[in-house]
Amino acid sequence: MSIKEAFEARIASVISGRLVFMLGAANGLTGQKADGHKTEGFVQDLISALLAPLLPSADLLQPSLQLVDDPALGACIPDLVIRRVGGGHWGALELKTLLISDKLNASKVNRDLKKLCAYKVAYPDIAAVFVLVGSRSRLFNEQRRRAWSGLKISYEPMAFVGPRPQPQVLDTPGFVAVPCGSFNVDGVESCVFLWEVVRQSDMTLLSTGYRFVAEMA
Repeated sequence: MSIKEAFEARIASVISGRLVFMLGAANGLTGQKADGHKTEGFVQDLISALLAPLLPSADLLQPSLQLVDDPALGACIPDLVIRRVGGGHWGALELKTLLISDKLNASKVNRDLKKLCAYKVAYPDIAAVFVLVGSRSRLFNEQRRRAWSGLKISYEPMAFVGPRPQPQVLDTPGFVAVPCGSFNVDGVESCVFLWEVVRQSDMTLLSTGYRFVAEMA
């Protein structure tokens, strides 16, 4: 006789709640990375290590898998794809970091947001999530605020307040970014912010839970 049990991995809350502590433990390593791409890749590996124990198989995590070939954006490859048990795509994560020597600007962030919209067009049931990881000293200063005046999303504390934060309008018509997780605590240098890109006509957040059923003999 077999027993079936349903499980739910709360992907967004796990990333926003735990990644900062993994960054703290690996702080010396991120400081040794020569540029933003290497730092981003290192944080991507941390996210994979964080999520792998929560899923039925680590093989469901696939980095750098092309999902869309967009006429305007070209080949759209998320930093991390989370596949469903049995096939198909559950989630696509785009990651940007502003930690040590990353050369991150608003145009790069906005391009990732457009890519996430393209994933939603191609795969309506995918959780399209943007993850921003940065140091408090680099995120919250007047120079950065001026440089990012054209940013289509806000990581200011008030943007993440309340049980249902306000959607933030994007350049792509019909799409918004909904804040879905954050870790921004005074006294902790690293911050994590997450937004899920959804259609304005259906703002159901899919990143809250990866659901699967395990069968035990």
